[in-house]
Amino acid sequence: MVQDGKVWFANLTAKETTGPPNFVELTHRVAVRLPAREAAVVDALGESVIEAIGMRTGLVHLEFRMTATGPQVMEVAVRTPGDYLMDLCSLAYGIDWFEMVVRLAVGAQLPPPPEAPVRHAASHFIVSEPGVVVAVEGLDEVREHPAVVDAGVSVAVGDRIGETSSSGQRTGFAVLSAASPEELEEALAHVRRTLTITTVDQTRTRPGRDARA
Repeated sequence: MVQDGKVWFANLTAKETTGPPNFVELTHRVAVRLPAREAAVVDALGESVIEAIGMRTGLVHLEFRMTATGPQVMEVAVRTPGDYLMDLCSLAYGIDWFEMVVRLAVGAQLPPPPEAPVRHAASHFIVSEPGVVVAVEGLDEVREHPAVVDAGVSVAVGDRIGETSSSGQRTGFAVLSAASPEELEEALAHVRRTLTITTVDQTRTRPGRDARA
């Protein structure tokens, strides 16, 4: 979040993807901390991007990949990020990020920026195997987990699923918040085990389960 050309507050999100060729996003963890040297490089990257695009006030969504030679920019967008990241940041830092963006937009006063995360939060998505859906299982059990804030699926038995090449084709999600990194990882593992979408590939006449990160 940027005010008058300066970073008011920034969050770092770590991603897991399906890998090449499509790199569909599977899991996001917010409030990630890097070693001091890497953190300084990333902060400098963010500041240089803001200066390069002439950003004055608002929210910037910057994506980059860490490489052996430093961070490489992949995407810059002056908009809110998707995949529930605004909700995750609100949970992690104890402030409403949607409200902060509106305050920036209308020139309203901002509170002091958060000093540190108050929770640990993540979102997870299901990428299912191609075929016809024959079972959707575990949603109620996942929703009952104390660390799960929200969860859902976008397919039903009888739906046909194609190859997943973009985020819009994912078939389920969960938003999680926990008091510690360990509790968050346990909850993520529970979601991956429990929320399943089973498909049958009719060209091979054998079942396949959803792919997990």
